[in-house]
Amino acid sequence: MKKYIALGAMAFTMIFSISGNKVFAQGDQGVQVLIDEKPVGLVTSRQAAHKALEKFLDFPALNARIDKQEIAFENQVEVKAYKGTGQEVLSEKELYTHLKNLNKKIKVKAKGTWQDQAEKYGLDLKDLLAANEAKLTDPLPEEIFLPTMDIQLKALSKEEVTYQEVVSYQVREVEDENLPQGKREVVQKGQKGQREVKAKVERLNGEKVQHIIESATLLKDPVDEVVHVGTKQGASGSFMVPTQGRLSSPFGPRWGRFHRGIDLACPVGTPVVAADGGTITRARTNAGSYGNYIDVDHGNGYTTRYAHLSQIEVQVGQEVAKGQEIAKSGNTGRSTGPHLHFEVCNGGKLEDPLGHISL
Repeated sequence: MKKYIALGAMAFTMIFSISGNKVFAQGDQGVQVLIDEKPVGLVTSRQAAHKALEKFLDFPALNARIDKQEIAFENQVEVKAYKGTGQEVLSEKELYTHLKNLNKKIKVKAKGTWQDQAEKYGLDLKDLLAANEAKLTDPLPEEIFLPTMDIQLKALSKEEVTYQEVVSYQVREVEDENLPQGKREVVQKGQKGQREVKAKVERLNGEKVQHIIESATLLKDPVDEVVHVGTKQGASGSFMVPTQGRLSSPFGPRWGRFHRGIDLACPVGTPVVAADGGTITRARTNAGSYGNYIDVDHGNGYTTRYAHLSQIEVQVGQEVAKGQEIAKSGNTGRSTGPHLHFEVCNGGKLEDPLGHISL
């Protein structure tokens, strides 16, 4: 990988003295860091200046192989002779923190007086007091805010990178008339593919601002996931009222006999629908007391019967959907008047239809 770092013009002489735990510039020269000709901090050595500035340019690693990288400040960055005395010298770490927060109001630990802190950070005392909404006569707290500087330090990285990424698979749906309607069955699991990408990336202060893909090479083809979707009409597991009518006879004992279903009184020719989806297993005419009738097997243990019909509109073996018209009501067979006789059977045992439908 080729990496180029530009830091700007620098001068590197420093004379300093130590008083207590503080370091102060002394004599007529020091190492001052300037951004766009504005001083931002005094450091102890050429090495400290280099390390703080280079650390600012040390962007987080991308999840990619970097083939080429060029990093440079977009500002004018200088380290040159400082003439003056009394200003406190920042450590490499302090300078780096200061560079990262030039346009941010940050909190730092403080000792001494307001004047001491202004000198330490090379600040105007009035600006420092304003940032903390304080007066010179106020005691210095343990932590203070540093005022922001009207400087936007910007470092731009231009990188040529190579990385691998996943290629998503497609989901392909196929209608299957052998599956119940709405049922989905995965017949082939999808597999993700992979491709190698070469791209140009630009990052400003570590944040990505541009990403241009130059080329992409497929390393592994994705495999479609194939899902069969059922279209076969089947039971929903609940019943609907099979016709519009009035309950004229309930389920149970009637006239010394057992009434196997319910009767819904309605005019001859009233539409009759399948109470649930299923398969027509009987479609008989003139069948004794039932007259014309239809049986539907719902495929879940339940069957239903529709009797005394005037007209049958389906055939044995036909698949029907819930709510689909299958006949017209009538008055055939042993009947005391126009109505639909409706039965519900579960596993061969009759059940009261009113336990499944609400009139």
